[in-house]
Amino acid sequence: KKKKKKKKKKKKKKKKKKKKKKKKKKKKKKKKKKKKKKKKKKKKKKKKKKKKKKKKKKKKKKFFGAPPLPPFFFFFFFFLVFGGGKVFYFILKIKKKKKWEVLISDNVGISQISISIQLLFNCLYNLIRSKF
Repeated sequence: KKKKKKKKKKKKKKKKKKKKKKKKKKKKKKKKKKKKKKKKKKKKKKKKKKKKKKKKKKKKKKFFGAPPLPPFFFFFFFFLVFGGGKVFYFILKIKKKKKWEVLISDNVGISQISISIQLLFNCLYNLIRSKF
């Protein structure tokens, strides 16, 4: 009789353990499902953001007028005019109005000629852009 009682108790304990394990598994599955749902939502949000960014890029591509002249053209031109000796460095900058501004610095100081050439080029460039 004692052995039978012990066996019954063991069986009950096993059943309880199994139930607990099943509950734990169910909880884990629920958590996993929730995580998956969250990940899917995040992915959807990311995709939406990416699509919006792409649309913005497409808008940027549309611009009218002649394309801005390549910077190497300016470098080449100014090296021709002044030669390598006097000109130490010059910086090309783009203003907000998409005009090229060339800053030249040399050991003597910016000469009047360079400024006039700059202005001339700026005017020519603006004329070309306005026509096309």
